[in-house]
Amino acid sequence: MITDDRRLLPTTVDAIKQATQKGIKVALITGRPLVSTQQYLEQLGLSNQDDQYVAIFHGGMITSTSGKIVAKNTINFEDIAKIEKFSHTAIQGQRIFMMAQTAEDAYTTDSDINLYATLESYKNKLPIHYRTFEQLQELSQKKDFLKLMFAAEPQVIEKLQSNIPKEYYENLSITRSEPYYIDFVSKSVNKGWAINQISKKLDIKPEETMAIGDSDPDIPMIKYAGIGVAVKESTPKLLEVADVITESNNGDGVGKAILRFVINRSKR
Repeated sequence: MITDDRRLLPTTVDAIKQATQKGIKVALITGRPLVSTQQYLEQLGLSNQDDQYVAIFHGGMITSTSGKIVAKNTINFEDIAKIEKFSHTAIQGQRIFMMAQTAEDAYTTDSDINLYATLESYKNKLPIHYRTFEQLQELSQKKDFLKLMFAAEPQVIEKLQSNIPKEYYENLSITRSEPYYIDFVSKSVNKGWAINQISKKLDIKPEETMAIGDSDPDIPMIKYAGIGVAVKESTPKLLEVADVITESNNGDGVGKAILRFVINRSKR
């Protein structure tokens, strides 16, 4: 939806506002934290509403834009501890940075923050707090951890991913939205589940929905929707499952898809 430099383009803003004026619901479903969505919700006129929704961390938490929690799937501390220990073994001394994320903050046991973690914090307005392992365990009794993220050079993330034991996939959903990040969330969490939950809340059938994405974590959402749209330069796997390909994120692809299929009601 946003450009590479994290802006909303005018056609996209106008198309979404036209859609909402017609009574059509527009939900943001993202792998990012809640705080990172606020400026876009405000620009789109979607903020502070009981019947407009946003899903964060690939569906780890769904809330109304007024802040009412609809659904939440946390990652337990036992899994966090297991993955944290495994990560150091898997990459054999190479640098990697771990973040256990809540809706508003990130916590780490690493005192030496790397470039990619800094970028994640800056882009998403997400504060990172250092805690010892024992403090993090104590904190898990008070806060809901929704996502565990590792940030590192792409080849380090690739090495980590290739060594993940098969049994980890029994309790966790593991995705990469960027080459230098890997995300661990609850097994039941994905963007397809998120759009399904929001649709049920609004009494909307799957065939009455449209989803737009660009990366592999978007695949379950694209498959669920009546019309699954990929922007140009999406990942190869997403392009394979999409019903339609629109312009790139820098070319107002989201806005053009909404105008074509929602406002003007064109057929695929």
